[in-house]
Amino acid sequence: DCIVCDYRVPSYHGLAFLRAVRQVSHVPFVLLTRELSSDALAEAMGAGVTDYVPKSLATTADGLLADRICRCVGDDAPTNAQSENFGSQYSV
Repeated sequence: DCIVCDYRVPSYHGLAFLRAVRQVSHVPFVLLTRELSSDALAEAMGAGVTDYVPKSLATTADGLLADRICRCVGDDAPTNAQSENFGSQYSV
């Protein structure tokens, strides 16, 4: 299992969701964000984020989001074919 959450969720904040999750679970948590200031990154790290991915790189050909998720859950890095199909298999 792995949670991927946008930093800015309508009506809710990704860090608030991360804190709520951390109260009950240590499931890997990847924060998806347009950009993250150093202060916000420090706050996310302090709250227990596993990793973060800039939106601009999330679905690029190298499959950064797919790679980060696989690493978080302990799978090997995805193949190129898996990375290319990732966006069609999962909601990003």
